[in-house]
Parts: sequence; structure tokens; C-alpha cells
Amino acid sequence: EINAMTNAFAAEKNRSLDLGSRLASMEKELRFKIDVLGSELASERGKTNIDISSLDTRIKNEYADRLKEELKILRKIYEEHMSVTEETLEMTYKKKISELEVSLAVQMNAVKPTEDVTQLKVELEKYKKKIEELDLNNRDLSMQWSKLSVELRDKEAAYHAKMSAKEIEMA
Repeated sequence: EINAMTNAFAAEKNRSLDLGSRLASMEKELRFKIDVLGSELASERGKTNIDISSLDTRIKNEYADRLKEELKILRKIYEEHMSVTEETLEMTYKKKISELEVSLAVQMNAVKPTEDVTQLKVELEKYKKKIEELDLNNRDLSMQWSKLSVELRDKEAAYHAKMSAKEIEMA
């Protein structure tokens, strides 16, 4: 259940990152539009040879103002969404924690101490046997590894000896 909460939190983080990337994308798009309009304006200025610097400045200022307003709106939407998401996640987390605490308390009250001790002793014996088996297997594997290491060294030595003998024959 905690994993589900963690997954929900991760999903909210992903949504948050998505909104952030959408904000950046819209900023880039608006800046691109400003650049396109700026280049169109420069083209028109070249065609007409009319001094439109005051008009150019006014248009740029209008678009800059629009861009600032759109960014403010996007930031406000993002902050509102993050606030709501954070509150929802926090409430869900607290609710789940309290449910788990209640469940744990109920289970602790339902368990009888004598049954617990008996079951623990049985499990302890089972684990002791498993540990003994694993120790025995570990010793066997260690011995096999040692034997194989010795065989490998012997084979390497024999190989190097044969190679030396062949080199001497060839020389």
C-alpha cells in the first residue's frame, strides 16, 4: 500500500514535470512567434522603405507584454495545480498511514502470545536447519572451487611447458 502511495506520488511528480515542460514549450513557441513577426516586420520595412521604427517598437512592446501576461497565467495555473496536487497527496498519505496504524493495532491485539512463541520456535528451528544446509553447501562449493583452481593452474603450467618445448623445437 505504501508502494501504491509512492507510485501515486511519482505520478504526480511526472505530471508536475509535464506541466513544467509544457510551460517551457509555450514560452519557446511564443518567443518563436515573436521572432517570426519580427522577421516579417523587417521584410515589410525593406519593401516599403518607410521609417516605421516607432510602429516596430510598439508592436514589439505589445508582443512582449502579451508574452509576459501569458507567462503569468501559465505560472499561476502551474502553481495552483501543484498546490492542489500536494494537498491531495498529503491527505491521501496521512489517511493511508492512519489506516495502516489501525490495521497494525488490530492485528497486534488479535495475536495470542503463546501461539506467537510456538510459531517463532518452529520457524527458528526451520531456519537453523536451512543455515546448516547452506553452510554445508558452501563448504562443498569452496572445496570444488579449490580443486578447480588447482586443476586450472596445473593445466596452465602444462600448457606453458608444452609451448616452451615447441618453441625450443622450432628454434
